[in-house]
Amino acid sequence: MKRFICASLAAFMLFGSTVFADTTANVYINDQLVSYSDQTPIIIDSRTYVPIRDVFEAAGFDVDWDAETKAVTLSNDYHNILLCTQTNSMLSMDTNFKLRYKKLENPIQIVNSRTLLPLREILESANYSLDWDAETKSAKVTDNNDYTVLDAQADKFEHLFDENKTYKFDESKPAGEFTSEEYAFLDNMFTVLQDMQKAGDNLGDLENVDEITPETAALVSKLVKDYTSKFSAVECPESLDDMDKKLQDVFDGLVENVLALAQFTQDNPDAMSDDSFGMVFALLIGVAAQASEAVEPLNKICEERNIDIKSVFGDKYSTTDGMSLFDF
Repeated sequence: MKRFICASLAAFMLFGSTVFADTTANVYINDQLVSYSDQTPIIIDSRTYVPIRDVFEAAGFDVDWDAETKAVTLSNDYHNILLCTQTNSMLSMDTNFKLRYKKLENPIQIVNSRTLLPLREILESANYSLDWDAETKSAKVTDNNDYTVLDAQADKFEHLFDENKTYKFDESKPAGEFTSEEYAFLDNMFTVLQDMQKAGDNLGDLENVDEITPETAALVSKLVKDYTSKFSAVECPESLDDMDKKLQDVFDGLVENVLALAQFTQDNPDAMSDDSFGMVFALLIGVAAQASEAVEPLNKICEERNIDIKSVFGDKYSTTDGMSLFDF
């Protein structure tokens, strides 16, 4: 299966002198001892540090190095990890398009002119665990990913733009209708989404990643939260309850991703490259994928009752350029 995201991520390498290593260590990944081309794993301040390429390729990651931007990216079908070694920070994203940004507790080290990474923190971000055997000085890494679940998540992304995903009104059949409760709820939801879009147009140009500051992110987050809280202004009928909950999760996730991306940009102002826009695109596609899944209950109702939702809600269903609010 092709890589689920091909985003190029940038980071500047930390320049420093050789540090004192307590001792060497062995690394086992799923009970297989990792071999090394030159630098072996070492223990520094009771933490296992490993050379980038040897260990992470053994764990199933592609390791990309950009000499021009000094970028290092760890990626496989399910995870992308960006390491900004100058600031000891990590940005990661999985098949749920969840963006996580954190400062590493243990500094990246330079040993014999080689960059060594703190193994536990990085692998845990990709759902691996590490057990330390003090007697043999061995780090035993276990892959805890459920690949049945991850493959299903990746498949949703692969088929996001399949044709006929959204129900289309059949003019040859009698037209159905929503219940009064369904209509009231959907009318309120379309109004909220339309108002949120109009308010978003007033936030200014947010297309460039390097312009997303924590202040701007806070503004976007407040906007999303303020408007989506209005979803509960009209009681959701049982037939659309799943849609209501899923959409709220989508917007909550969007808020968290915007804040994480803004914090990353603030802490690493020089770490973005043109290719890094791939990550932003992937995040937007991820929101679309999750939102598309969220409105499946609505599509099902329309299909079962042969309801032409565009006719029922008219302009409220569509944006100013004629595209449906739910045409992802």
